[in-house]
Amino acid sequence: MKSVYRSRFKRELAGAAASFVSSLPEDRRILDCDILGTMAHDIMLYERGIIGIEDLKAILGALQKIREKGELEGEGFEDVHEFLEAKVIEAVGAKTGGKMHTARSRNDQVVTAVRMRARADILGLCRGVLELEKVLLKLAKKHAAQAMPLYTHTQGAQVGTFGHYLISHVDALSRDFERLMRAYSAVNLNPLGACAIGGTSFPIDRERTTCLLGFDGTLENSVDAVSSRDFVAEVNAAISILMSHLSRMSEDLILWSTSEFDFIEIADEYSSPSSVMPQKKNPCPLELIRARTGRVYGCLLDSLTLVKGLPTGYNRDLQETKPSMWECFDTAASSLEVLKGVFSTLEINRRRMEEASRSGFLTAVDLAEQLVQKRGLSFREAHKLVGAIVKRCADTNRKPDELGREELRKIAVRSVGEDARLGKAFLKEALDPLRCLRRRRSAGSPNPREVQRMLLSRGSKLERMEARLEACVSALAKSEKALLAAAKRYITKE
Repeated sequence: MKSVYRSRFKRELAGAAASFVSSLPEDRRILDCDILGTMAHDIMLYERGIIGIEDLKAILGALQKIREKGELEGEGFEDVHEFLEAKVIEAVGAKTGGKMHTARSRNDQVVTAVRMRARADILGLCRGVLELEKVLLKLAKKHAAQAMPLYTHTQGAQVGTFGHYLISHVDALSRDFERLMRAYSAVNLNPLGACAIGGTSFPIDRERTTCLLGFDGTLENSVDAVSSRDFVAEVNAAISILMSHLSRMSEDLILWSTSEFDFIEIADEYSSPSSVMPQKKNPCPLELIRARTGRVYGCLLDSLTLVKGLPTGYNRDLQETKPSMWECFDTAASSLEVLKGVFSTLEINRRRMEEASRSGFLTAVDLAEQLVQKRGLSFREAHKLVGAIVKRCADTNRKPDELGREELRKIAVRSVGEDARLGKAFLKEALDPLRCLRRRRSAGSPNPREVQRMLLSRGSKLERMEARLEACVSALAKSEKALLAAAKRYITKE
């Protein structure tokens, strides 16, 4: 089909050039949005007296048929916008179909459709985030008091609980939700009506299309409306941070599923075998989340690099911001779905976690704190004494409660200049992991009572986030329903 745009030229684009400039593959994602955006624009044109009712009925009818078919087909089109206009003209003729693009440019048309699709994809990701949070909270409630090691520098540090660990990721995901919702606010603004870059002489009503399309507001400045793609970078950045959290979770699960840790077992449904080693159970989906996080980071850099040197105004370079954003959405959505399944089917080795919490001097700082509170040492003195005890145990391959009373007295005198009265009962009380957890007083610590309080708090917060998300989803669905109803009324109007 001959291009509807190329009246300035004698010849069509060369085959290689046509394929090179075409954005049809990535435009399939915005076909429906472009149809809805065109419907809203043309309804507004009619309401402003710019086109007649018969023209509107014909255009809307043709658009509705294309929407029902739902296919972006054909060759030789540069993009979905040319496809759409050409198909409408083919159906109703150039005299009528040629009016659908009045007071509009592909420049404001494309960014409108991209923003519409991006806002829907953001809400889809937000739903995935909250679904994963829900799974994590359910697992955290089940294992709220399950002792396990906490690590710094990948070395055993202090005793915590598995429930407390899971809540830490719930909190990170909640921040991801907030970042995505802030990106949603930046995306859900209407650029339609900016035309190519400098507006139009037609008496259009930009607020009307803002209302019809369910946008929260209008991007007022016409240059900014068509030139800016900072919303793409903002979306990609929010998704990149989300993926960093999903990658960290995946890394923990990969590490803890090894025979050396043996804290967890990943279900068969989320594991892969070896082609040669019969014993292997490889956490390949989690490894791919870790790997694809790097690809998402690349998409963020791609979107930033694309716009950094562009002169102000629409440039075809901006076409290339779409694929990177679509890849970010798709990668994050699939990663969330996989992690939700992994955590839903995860087997916890309680015995091994408990054993690990009693090894490696994980309660050393708790002993130091008891020496401060019950023996009157300064913390630095207590730190020095406990360090000396740990060294003696490491040198002699013994546990603290295997050291004799006189031996402990000599260590204390050498370390702090006095007998700290370190008997077996005191050491047993001070070093027991479960008692240590119960003694933790700071807010947000893994004390089981604090974990229970945080679980209740996060459950309530999750409900509020779900309500907020549903309000946005409902608002978009309501505006789309109203737009389609208006289009139907005009199509059937006598």
